[in-house]
Amino acid sequence: FFYEIYQNLRLSLTVPHLIPTIFGSAYFLFIGAFTQLNIIPLAMQSLGLSEVGGGYLFLATAVGIAMGALLAGKLSKDRVELGLSCLTGFFIALVFFVLYLFSWSLTMTIITLAFLGIFGGIYLVPFDSFIQINSPDEKRGQIIAAANFLSFVGVLMASFFLYFLSEKLQLTAASGFAFISILTFFVNVLIVGRLSALFFPFFVQKILKR
Repeated sequence: FFYEIYQNLRLSLTVPHLIPTIFGSAYFLFIGAFTQLNIIPLAMQSLGLSEVGGGYLFLATAVGIAMGALLAGKLSKDRVELGLSCLTGFFIALVFFVLYLFSWSLTMTIITLAFLGIFGGIYLVPFDSFIQINSPDEKRGQIIAAANFLSFVGVLMASFFLYFLSEKLQLTAASGFAFISILTFFVNVLIVGRLSALFFPFFVQKILKR
């Protein structure tokens, strides 16, 4: 099945913007899994909460993702706006850094996690919608399956990444969020570079003209 995934990803290269969209969707699950895993150590180290209490904090992110997904539909209306995902990626990086700065405050942590979820929902929906709409008709199911496989590879990599930060680099959970903020910024720069033909027209029409 690895070869089949490889073939489907190769086919995706023939469709403009499809490969960076697939990797953008996979990156969402990477940062989502990292947040869910790292929020418990953050709660215990910085907020003095129990492991169970730390787990409840992710509820704010989960609710935020649902709200963000609905908001993405409202903002996109009748078309897929990949520029919206590109723009939101920078806000996600910023929110991760704010989470690092205010990791000592329970109130600010909950608010920041909620905003992280909202931006995450807005980030994901255009990517997944683009994959579903623009995949070749005869291979749509296989390409969506390949995209899902990469997404859950992202979940697996989040576990290894957290182990690397906490055990190898001996970083605190708060510092881990600062690290993922920087990583998200540069990953999003790469995605914007690959989707620049869609991002800059969106930015000019929706942001600068207003």
